[in-house]
Amino acid sequence: MKGLIDALIPPAPCLHCQLPDPEHLWLCEGCRASLPVDHDAPTVLEGGLGVESAFYYGGACSVLIPFAKNPVEPRLYEWLISQSSQRFNASALVPVPTHWRRRVERGGCHTTALSQVLSKRLNIPVLHALERTRNDPKQSQLDGIDRRQIQKDAFRGRHVELPKGKILLVDDVLTTGSTLRASAQALLRDHDVEDLGAWVLARRI
Repeated sequence: MKGLIDALIPPAPCLHCQLPDPEHLWLCEGCRASLPVDHDAPTVLEGGLGVESAFYYGGACSVLIPFAKNPVEPRLYEWLISQSSQRFNASALVPVPTHWRRRVERGGCHTTALSQVLSKRLNIPVLHALERTRNDPKQSQLDGIDRRQIQKDAFRGRHVELPKGKILLVDDVLTTGSTLRASAQALLRDHDVEDLGAWVLARRI
């Protein structure tokens, strides 16, 4: 039966190396085994925000994460997070929001999808306590200085009550930290938050 299925549905190519992926898990066995898991201490951004990450943004992750983002692919986020043994405690997860125009383009919000996967895995509620005020250019098109300048006042708080305890901002990739810093500033300005951290799927080395 398996041979018949394989004949009717040939293995898709691995998204990273293009070799056949018989298990249809986006990556071949070799690339799955070499995912760059991050075991290092959290990154501390200017201002003191600590950022934990599941992977380094390299190798297969540099292909999978953009693929999961546009269009939004929650199943890929589920699989990626299942490859990480990370556990952490928090009272709520707050997705770093995307502008509504970007959500329409992508068929959803990738940070919301990522937060919902984490929520299901760790039993932590997702609260949409921030909104993005502008549809800025894509971060991948900007250098570090432009990223910091364009993120200024890009977020504001929403009328959502946050619980006591640690609040975690959630984003997919940490590059310069400008997006997370701007999100943290808005959250601290517009909400009563005593303990704030962040989690990303991957950080650039």
